Amino acid sequence: MNIYYVYAYLRKSDNTPYYIGKGKGKRIFGKHSVSVPKDKSKIVILESNLTNVGACALERRQIRWYGRKDLGTGILRNLTDGGEGNSGTRSVEWRKNHSKKVTGKIKTPETIEKLKNIDRSYMQTDSYRKKMSEAKKGTESKLKGIRGFVPSSIKVSTPFGNFVSLRDASEKLNITLYHISKWCHNNENGYSIIKESLYC
Repeated sequence: MNIYYVYAYLRKSDNTPYYIGKGKGKRIFGKHSVSVPKDKSKIVILESNLTNVGACALERRQIRWYGRKDLGTGILRNLTDGGEGNSGTRSVEWRKNHSKKVTGKIKTPETIEKLKNIDRSYMQTDSYRKKMSEAKKGTESKLKGIRGFVPSSIKVSTPFGNFVSLRDASEKLNITLYHISKWCHNNENGYSIIKESLYC
């Protein structure tokens, strides 16, 4: 669908771009890693009516052309090379700063409650499970062998009772498997691995 566009935020001083982005709908005015210009004349759509693939390609090309300040290659304040949203390549300096920000953070009971109330019912449908199964066929988990990985068959203890597996706790508490696994491994928020498990 041709619903995507590529846009730029311009500097007040010389009208050079300081940020290149890709989006659809009202993304251009949404929250960013940089400040959004209050002067709407400094917000420019470079090209519209693009497919997702086309917009990603153009975003990457524009960022490569102007270069990134954090890498010392140009004038943009983008933190990725574009084309992949937040999963793009980030600088070493950004990763260090981000690691400092999130290390040691403990989720409040309010945050945990919000996570529990997120509607993930679509994940229980046969069509979703089939789609995910097809996507993962022939691939091995990237987590295997990595320090901190907790197999989903491990029994866990939570503030809401004990569960026979991480997946069981995830489905019954409506919390992502990632968060359940992370909290159990780090003994956070009242979540832990039951020591009787053969895997502990």
